[in-house]
Amino acid sequence: MSTWMIYGAEGCMGRQVLEVALQYRQSIVLAGRSGHLLQLAQEKGLPCRVFPVETVPEILPFLQKVNIFIDCAGPYTERTSAILRACSKRKIHYLDLSMEYAWSQRVWEFAPIFEKRGCWAVTGVSSYALLSEYLAGYLKGQLPNITSLDLTYTGTQFPTTKGCLLSYLSILACGQKARSQNRISTQWFSASYKGEEWGAPSGASVNRVARRVPLVDLVTVWIATRIPFISTFVAFSPNEIRMVRVGCTLARFPFLHRILLQFLRVYLQSRDAPITPAKIRVSGRAENAIGQHRSMQIELEGPDTLTVKMICDLALLADGTPSGYKGVFTAGQRLGTDYLFSSGDLETRMHHLSYGDES
Repeated sequence: MSTWMIYGAEGCMGRQVLEVALQYRQSIVLAGRSGHLLQLAQEKGLPCRVFPVETVPEILPFLQKVNIFIDCAGPYTERTSAILRACSKRKIHYLDLSMEYAWSQRVWEFAPIFEKRGCWAVTGVSSYALLSEYLAGYLKGQLPNITSLDLTYTGTQFPTTKGCLLSYLSILACGQKARSQNRISTQWFSASYKGEEWGAPSGASVNRVARRVPLVDLVTVWIATRIPFISTFVAFSPNEIRMVRVGCTLARFPFLHRILLQFLRVYLQSRDAPITPAKIRVSGRAENAIGQHRSMQIELEGPDTLTVKMICDLALLADGTPSGYKGVFTAGQRLGTDYLFSSGDLETRMHHLSYGDES
């Protein structure tokens, strides 16, 4: 039996990962940056370690006898790369839930180090990323020599959790990102408008316009498919767009941006209910060099349930992975695109809404 360390276990997603991990009868160590973790550890009767993840020397003493590090403590981009160095040094498998493209890019840059040390890492373990990889892989199989792919996300509420909201706001200052030929181009979020309207997935008559946002799929989908140009969008309601515009404006001024983040951390800590959508929808539109188009749209109910199952299944896979597997992978690469259909009730909660051939 391996030992899993769940870092950020006191958060919404961390607690859900903990409950599933306990069902798998794994040896669990709770960890995090906050003393609030102590109460949870007492309730569960589990060992607890409280430490920051800013430098390798302050991390290493707490990683003794740990085999798998599950990182649920966003925002990730604001950190150093110390946890990646520490895990690779101890030959510990690393998993995170990041939806922050900059952090996921950093993990990919550590691929040679993880491979050399004989361990592996998966970044961006989320239902968003897996659905995107599945959809992108399908479109690539249907349309040879794809040159571009647009991914659009809608949901009854976005982001999904408190931590996801903080992660999202922490990267507004980076502007919009699009990946082209393994290079990331930058454009300010508020300037990148896509003139389309999307109905709310619940069927409500709410107009939602798609806006480009920096998401992990710019890293994971490109690595998995090598489609030359990939852009991502999230559909927001008019009120959400107003909030994002305020965030983008503040993001141009680092001091005000830090104040906003601190205020939101305090505010969100006072909320008991997690920010959880009922379903998410991912739409993809691909084009090749001669102007042929393909599109696909899929929807998933209970996305957080899938995310938690994914990260625990990946941890189990890491525990039994032969030494020949090492380096950095996407969730789709390690679990396979048939994972959605082999996960019991998850198949009944995923719907293929439409396919399209616009050539």
